[in-house]
Amino acid sequence: MRPQWSDLPGGVRDAVQARIGHVLKTEPVTTGLMPGLTARLYTDDHRIAFLKAVPVGSPAASLYARERETGAVLPPGLPTPRLLWSGEGEGWIVLLHEYVG
Repeated sequence: MRPQWSDLPGGVRDAVQARIGHVLKTEPVTTGLMPGLTARLYTDDHRIAFLKAVPVGSPAASLYARERETGAVLPPGLPTPRLLWSGEGEGWIVLLHEYVG
């Protein structure tokens, strides 16, 4: 079973919410190949973001780190969701993307 929003440490959830606003609701995304937490986050100002997170000890951590590095340097205008924020703390690598639905 994949981790859920509630499985993230409070400091990590706070850091995400500092970037996008208060999260009112989360919806797990169960499709895809990558392990870890994947979810749509719905904020109190009616925004939706896509969150990916994985423990730093996961075998997939290096893939998330590479995605973070790549997302930070992609030029604007490419047909891919924009990386809004990324961070690493309390044992997690976190990627926050714009949601494309």
